[in-house]
Amino acid sequence: MKNRLYIHSIKRQIGVGLIELMISMVISLLLVSAVVGLTISSSTTYRMQTNHARNQENGRFAISFLSRDLRMAGYLGCLDSDTLLTNNLDVAKDGNLYDQRFGLEGLEQGTSSFQPSGNSASGLNIKPGTDAITVRFANPTLATNLDANAAPTGTIDAGNNNANFSFNTGNIVIISDCDKGDIFQVTGVADGNVISHATGGSAPGNLTEFLGGISTTAYDISESVIMQLDSVRYFVRHRDTSDTTSPVALYRSFISGTGTIRTQEVVEGVENLQFLYGEDTSGDGIANTFVKAGSVTNWGAVVSVKVGILVRSSVEAGTKMEQTQALGNNATKFDILDETTTATTDRYQRDLYTATIQLRNRL
Repeated sequence: MKNRLYIHSIKRQIGVGLIELMISMVISLLLVSAVVGLTISSSTTYRMQTNHARNQENGRFAISFLSRDLRMAGYLGCLDSDTLLTNNLDVAKDGNLYDQRFGLEGLEQGTSSFQPSGNSASGLNIKPGTDAITVRFANPTLATNLDANAAPTGTIDAGNNNANFSFNTGNIVIISDCDKGDIFQVTGVADGNVISHATGGSAPGNLTEFLGGISTTAYDISESVIMQLDSVRYFVRHRDTSDTTSPVALYRSFISGTGTIRTQEVVEGVENLQFLYGEDTSGDGIANTFVKAGSVTNWGAVVSVKVGILVRSSVEAGTKMEQTQALGNNATKFDILDETTTATTDRYQRDLYTATIQLRNRL
């Protein structure tokens, strides 16, 4: 009888009960939830790190482009003053990028004209709340000497001594020695290096064929050089200018090799662009104060430029709380030089980059 009871007791303990099954399911759910949460967290972290890396790359590219051109602002070869320069282009004909009076000009947000030129920003579709800048200089890498003295009128026998540079009809160039300079558009090219600069021509064209506006002396073969003249304007705008919700980018307008004005996207994701101009008020080549374009008192004394660039990721990542924890208050607003952006309500990642660029030709 005792043996029967013992066997019956063992049989009743075989299998899993409902309570044990429920406990197992709860434990399994907890484990799965933890794994899923870890996966989501890792994915969010990866997206944020990827966005940051991409922002960093875009920020460096933007600073690099701006630095390269700003360092050359106002360069005219051995000509040390733009007051010795005559612009023979028909400036009013097609766009103020051809206005070569100033090597540097800036547009302050909320205004419609560049300073100190007064040139209009109309048609650029600059994003509200952002600055813009224009840089002009003679390009020393696209230059050649003369093969013969150049008279005030007629053709110019330019040397063919730069394998990286050849003249094309429409080129905007500067010819200069250390006493004077002339800006004109090439209206014809013969034998590869004999150039014409007749009155008229394609946009913008020349107002006159006569060179040496401040002097009737010919350009001497021993001192003169011809260089391509670069005019570049940087600004932020939406890709679709009719849609303010479309992606933003850093753009630049420039004079092409044929003399026409082109606009191209340079770096994606640039959401804001700010500039401060460093004025040397003591004459020692060092900026004493940095001000906005509208507050510069002497543009000839600007020796450096501070640049602030805010870059936004192309995709959202994480939650607003996660972004705030990762970036602090900068997740909602940024101080870009002397400007503070408005708070954002999206989940795009933003990074701020700044640089101070010395203008080599002002030092």
